[in-house]
Amino acid sequence: MSEIIQDQHEGYRRLPTEAIPTAVNVSRAERALSLTWSPTHVSRFGLDDLRSMCDCAQCRADREKAEAERKQSPRSLPILGAARRADITSINHVGRYALGVGWEDGHQSIFTYEYLLRSCSCRECARAVEG
Repeated sequence: MSEIIQDQHEGYRRLPTEAIPTAVNVSRAERALSLTWSPTHVSRFGLDDLRSMCDCAQCRADREKAEAERKQSPRSLPILGAARRADITSINHVGRYALGVGWEDGHQSIFTYEYLLRSCSCRECARAVEG
């Protein structure tokens, strides 16, 4: 059973009424997190992308600060080699609604299953957004 959920940022998206993954896997070799929603639907997130998706107050403030600095110095170039790799140190279910992720930098993120499902970029989800 599905329902259509309207999201102001992503348009209409068909989501299962119970958005709970049946499997969660971290591949350190591929640097990716995979969530299996059904036998035919798997969401994959690169670890760096997943870390940047954290929407906690601290991460939002850090992104706003970085954006303000870019606006003040639009001609500055990023420092080579300054990129930080996001590595997962722990992962656990938070109740029946979210996934808790511990990062190597000490940060803890909580991603709701609904947020992860809405952020899925697989072909099936991309088609649902388009039409």
